[in-house]
Amino acid sequence: MALWAVPRSVSTAFERMMMERGDFTVLHEPFSHYYYYSTERVSRRFDQEPGRPEYAFARVLESIERKAQDGPVFFKDMAYHVGPHLDEDLLRRFVNVFLIRDPARALPSLFHVWPDFTWEEAGYEALDRAFRMASEITGRTPLVLDAADLLEHPKELVEAFCRFVGIEFMPEALEWQPGDRPEWKVWSSQGWHDEAASRSGFKKGGTKRYTPVDGHPHLAEAYEKALPIYQRMYAERVKV
Repeated sequence: MALWAVPRSVSTAFERMMMERGDFTVLHEPFSHYYYYSTERVSRRFDQEPGRPEYAFARVLESIERKAQDGPVFFKDMAYHVGPHLDEDLLRRFVNVFLIRDPARALPSLFHVWPDFTWEEAGYEALDRAFRMASEITGRTPLVLDAADLLEHPKELVEAFCRFVGIEFMPEALEWQPGDRPEWKVWSSQGWHDEAASRSGFKKGGTKRYTPVDGHPHLAEAYEKALPIYQRMYAERVKV
């Protein structure tokens, strides 16, 4: 089961909820290792780190499928992390669900962590491609959750998710003990999961101020590209 998201979309909180259930092996952004840290890496962002052969795309995918032989697996990831391997053959292997967020909220948060983020790293274009492919494969509209709705109505949206994928709804999994997780270690040092680690459920974040999308040319350009994609997918979201 795959939750495809854009960065800074409350996806780690959703992942934490799935951990709290206790009935899934939960993997944290497995394809990010391929995209950034493998010998086949797509991004040069972390070129100072030696490429690791165990993070090759085929080996990451094999690891996921091997774990799935022992029981149900859930992972959340960014669609762009699979790079050139984003195709119908890949998506057919998973039950695919999508999480979106208004780029006016997601992009400033991304800019705060990575002011040099690329358009690909914004995540919207690859998410859009994955959504269209998943629609073609199944002949129906995949489940789309919006981050703002998830924070406002977590019970209703998680219930809708459970119905869509055919699993039991566990209301007790909507709350958990705050704290960092070993699965997040690769990204924790960069501040990616500070908010997720401080949360005890799907609660709105604090009042941290970010550069608005009209406050920097790089943000404005990304926002102009991302907005129509977000609007198309938003029209297909689960409505409460």
